[in-house]
Amino acid sequence: MKKCSVCKKNLPLDKYKIVFDSKRNKAYRRNYCNKCRTNKARNWRYKNPDKLRAMELKRHYHITVIEYNNLLVKQGGKCAICGTIDPSPKNYFCVDHNHITGVVRGLLCPRCNVAIGYFLDNYKNCQKAARYLKGK
Repeated sequence: MKKCSVCKKNLPLDKYKIVFDSKRNKAYRRNYCNKCRTNKARNWRYKNPDKLRAMELKRHYHITVIEYNNLLVKQGGKCAICGTIDPSPKNYFCVDHNHITGVVRGLLCPRCNVAIGYFLDNYKNCQKAARYLKGK
């Protein structure tokens, strides 16, 4: 049993995350339980949405917020496919990228982003869909 430093409850050891400290070359259990750790992370996300967005852009697409904003300005503040200026239901446009090379292609509204995903990023599938819509 161990006492959580946040909620002050005595809990079994399996309720505490084990972390490794590379400086001391030693593993230890955190001072706060997993539930308090989750609440702490949730509160941080709620209080720091801009930092969270910057971290997500960097981790997933290897771009900064400045690069994202420059791309949005280059596209005229619109979706690269349909031209909408409203990115709802999200408050930002999706970063479209090549899943093999990781190269960012542009910013899309959520609908266009999902549509490209359903076509498996395949140009021929998009052409077939266009021909189908034309009625040929």
